[in-house]
Amino acid sequence: MYWILRCVIGFLLRRVFRIAFIGRKNIPRRGGFIVAINHRAIVDSFLMQLLTWRRITFLAKSEYYTGSGVKGWLMRTFFRIVARPVDRNDRRAGRKAIKTMNEIVDSGGGAGIHPEGTRVPGSDAVYKGKASVIEVAWQTGVPVIPVAVIGTEVANPKQPREIHIPKWVPGSVARLFGWLRYVRPGAMITVIIGEPMYFYEPHLFKGHARSVQTRSLMERIAELAGAEYIHLDAEEAKGHAHEA
Repeated sequence: MYWILRCVIGFLLRRVFRIAFIGRKNIPRRGGFIVAINHRAIVDSFLMQLLTWRRITFLAKSEYYTGSGVKGWLMRTFFRIVARPVDRNDRRAGRKAIKTMNEIVDSGGGAGIHPEGTRVPGSDAVYKGKASVIEVAWQTGVPVIPVAVIGTEVANPKQPREIHIPKWVPGSVARLFGWLRYVRPGAMITVIIGEPMYFYEPHLFKGHARSVQTRSLMERIAELAGAEYIHLDAEEAKGHAHEA
C-alpha cells in the first residue's frame, strides 16, 4: 500500500508543481538515517516521499489524524500509511518521539522529522530546532541528512486563494474541490539535500553539546535554503507574528 500511495503522490505532485531535487546522492543507499527538513507548508511532508526510493517514515502532529470531511479523510489516510503521530501537548512527547525514531532507524529505515516542530511564520527564515534529532543520532550513530525546501509556502499557502467554481456545481462537489484553494499549480519547489552530518555524544557537558549540535544542524539547513537562521522557537515566533 505504501508504494502504491507513493507512486500516486509522485504522479500528482509532479503534475501540479514544478519540482527540482538537488543532491539526491546524499541519501544513504542502506542502513538507518534521519532526514531533518525545514517546515514551510503541509506539502513538505509529501515531498519527503519523493526524495528517494528508500522508505522514509516521519513524525506528524496528531492533529493531522483528526480532520473531518473529505480533506480530513485524505489526510488521515495518507499520514496513517507514511507517518507516526506525535501529540505535541503530551509532556512526554519529546521522549516518545525519540523512542519512535530509534525504532525506525534501528530497523534500517529512514526517519523523517521537521525539527522546528511546526510550520514557521513567513518564508525567509529557519528557526530553532528540537534536540530529539541529536538524541537519536547519539543513541544510534546514524547520519542526519539536512534538507531544505524552498517555495512550498507559495505552492501550498496557509491562506486560501480565491477560485471560481460555477454556481451550477453541487455544493458537495464544490467542497470536494475546495483543496484547490490551497495550491498554486505550476509553482516552483526546490528541494536541496545536504551531505550527511554525524553527531557524537560527548563525555561531559552533554546539555551544552546537545544545544550546540542542534543549532549547527539548523544553521546548515538555513544555509542550504539560503535563509536566515533565527534562534527562536517557531511556536513563539508564531505568537509574535500574530501580535504584530
